[in-house]
Amino acid sequence: MIAIDWSHAKELVLYGKTFTNTNRKDLVKYLNHDSVVMEQGAPVSLSWFIFRKCPLYFVNSKKVVEYRRNNDLEKFDEMDSLVIWTVAQDKDNLILASLSELAFFRMFLIGFRYS
Repeated sequence: MIAIDWSHAKELVLYGKTFTNTNRKDLVKYLNHDSVVMEQGAPVSLSWFIFRKCPLYFVNSKKVVEYRRNNDLEKFDEMDSLVIWTVAQDKDNLILASLSELAFFRMFLIGFRYS
């Protein structure tokens, strides 16, 4: 499983067994049909791209914040990707991305853009 901490302004930070920084264009090199986990609230365009390449899961952002607070961890990109990965190790925290949900948001955004 690969955990991704996303950002609108910076590179993506991936954590599996090591940390990797990449841009969205080169992300495909790291997907290799492995599953991906991100915090809920990730951009629909990024979620849709990953969903089409491999299994995509989300973890609740509140669980990530709670874990970071309970363990007195600083907030920075590498730590966030590690915390997302750690929270995702408890399978009860995983939410499988659904085609219908992503397609709905994708259609909404496309419709909104051109209206």
